[in-house]
Amino acid sequence: ESFLNPDDKLAAIRAVAEAAHAVGNKVFVYTEGLETITADADQKASTFFKDHPDWVQRDISGRPAVFGGGDAFWISQGDEDVWITPYAMEWREIFMERIRQIAATGIDGVFVDIPYWMTHFDGWEDTWASFDNYTLAAFKAVSGLNARTDLKLGDFSDPNFLQWVDFRIRTLTEFMKEVAENGRAVNPDFITIAEIYPGIEDSAVRVGADVYEMYRVVDVIAHEYSAGGYKSADRQPADWFAFMTGMYAFRAFAEGKASWMLTYSWENHEKIKASDAMENLMM
Repeated sequence: ESFLNPDDKLAAIRAVAEAAHAVGNKVFVYTEGLETITADADQKASTFFKDHPDWVQRDISGRPAVFGGGDAFWISQGDEDVWITPYAMEWREIFMERIRQIAATGIDGVFVDIPYWMTHFDGWEDTWASFDNYTLAAFKAVSGLNARTDLKLGDFSDPNFLQWVDFRIRTLTEFMKEVAENGRAVNPDFITIAEIYPGIEDSAVRVGADVYEMYRVVDVIAHEYSAGGYKSADRQPADWFAFMTGMYAFRAFAEGKASWMLTYSWENHEKIKASDAMENLMM
């Protein structure tokens, strides 16, 4: 709703920015990247997917990346959750206009949540999406290949598949670069923050958000990092070594830019105190 009619949200952002600046604080606003939720979609004739099915990512069989309540904790019953291809240029033009409008409110920057190819929900992990018509055409234009027929999905010895991997990473990096450029076109001091969770694991090439490449085009990366277990209370000593290795790698990739870490400590673990799990994270 706010994507199509942003006036109320923009007014609220402007008010928050003015209040924060009045007391010497800086403030940033959250926005979704390639995900959009239509609330109460089951009661509406018009939703993102109903109106624009061609804008949505798809797996190789044509299944659309459309989800509902129960598919993720942040999707309520009756809602429609879609993941959009960045090659849907009509949508992309509107999205970048929204970034410019956000920058014009005076807020200090934007926090873009997980700009991903859909490979992180149950049943989508090995899809190497997206195979929608827009993405297929863009890949063929730069490679001459048909991604549906000319590569072996998941086979890293296949040079055509490696082209697909690189293309997907380059696409999301360029998308975030465009976000940053649009924000700075309005406010040269505008900060662009990307939230991603992949680090040094294979999820980086699956979702296509490569921390090393993305640091070149954004100001900050917010890592939602959970190597070795989603909650720190679940981790064993070797898991903590992997977690620390990832954290140090992030800082090395940043090359002086800022990093922000989001991770989770404890959730109803019977034999572990919440304070102990949080202390491990602090250490």
